Amino acid sequence: MQDYDFYIASGGGVTIGGGEMSLQTDFAVALFSECKKMMLNTAIETQGTTPLANYQKLAPVTDTFLFDIKQINSEHHKALFGIGNEGIRRNLEWLVDSGANVIIRMPLVRGYNDSFDAITGAIDYVQKLAKRGNIRRIDMLPYHQLGRKKYERLDMPYPITQDPSYSSEELNQLETFFTQFDFDIRLVRH
Repeated sequence: MQDYDFYIASGGGVTIGGGEMSLQTDFAVALFSECKKMMLNTAIETQGTTPLANYQKLAPVTDTFLFDIKQINSEHHKALFGIGNEGIRRNLEWLVDSGANVIIRMPLVRGYNDSFDAITGAIDYVQKLAKRGNIRRIDMLPYHQLGRKKYERLDMPYPITQDPSYSSEELNQLETFFTQFDFDIRLVRH
């Protein structure tokens, strides 16, 4: 592997993401098993929507799960995504109870999941869950338009007509708001 020395020196490794990688569980387990033989860190990005059995297979070879919580209220989750979040929460709770390292990621999209109740509900849920296991932090990911250029290159209309991005002032207010919680919450700026 060309960058092996860099990965070892930096503590870096291999992250599988894009779409829902846990749908490719057998491939991910095989790849991560080889990574573990080389002493490389492994991580998987997941929405948590696949069957629990997939996470049970992935857990022994995955160092960190980057786990999305998009909407903590199950009814709102169903309205936005077509399914409730009970299975997602079950998978996350199993990972935490099994001792997996988890980083929660919450995409923030204006008007969809950035209300006071949605944000504080998710944070409260994660704080309670963290008492049972190793949730390292919450990364809040404000909406951005980095994907707009891809649509333009593909000559496709961008599906979001109104820009729900946050201003610098709004991001500063969110960061200040997060300091009231006794938990590591990071606002990821793009």
